[in-house]
Amino acid sequence: MNPAYRFLLPFVYMFISVTCLLSLLRKTLVTWEMNYQVLQLANLFFLLVSLLVFFILKKSMASSNSHVFIRSVMAGMMLKMFLTVIIVLVYALSSGSSFSKYSVFGALFIYLFYLVAEVVAVLIRAMQCQ
Repeated sequence: MNPAYRFLLPFVYMFISVTCLLSLLRKTLVTWEMNYQVLQLANLFFLLVSLLVFFILKKSMASSNSHVFIRSVMAGMMLKMFLTVIIVLVYALSSGSSFSKYSVFGALFIYLFYLVAEVVAVLIRAMQCQ
C-alpha cells in the first residue's frame, strides 16, 4: 500500500473487524435485545465521522502552531459528540416502540473502538511527518 495512505489502515481494519464481529454475533445480539441493523449503521456512521475528524486533524498537523492541533482535537471531539447525539435522537424519534437502548449502548461501545483507531492513525501520521 502506498505509504501516503497507510494512515487509513486502522480505520479499514476496524470497520472490517466490527462488521465481521457483528455478523458472527448476529443471533446472540437478538437474544441481548440488540438491533443488528442499528449496529451496522452505527459502524458505518462512526467510520465516516472518524475519517472526517482525522482529515481535520491531519490538516492541522501541518500548521507550525501547536494550538491549531489542540483546537482541532477539541473540535473533532465536539463534532463527534454532537453528531452522535443527533443520530441517537433521530433513531429514538423514528423507531417509536422498537427503540433498543441496548443497541445505542452497543453503538457507543463501537465508538470506543473507532476512537482507538483514530489515535493510532494520528500516531502513524505523526511518525510520517518526522
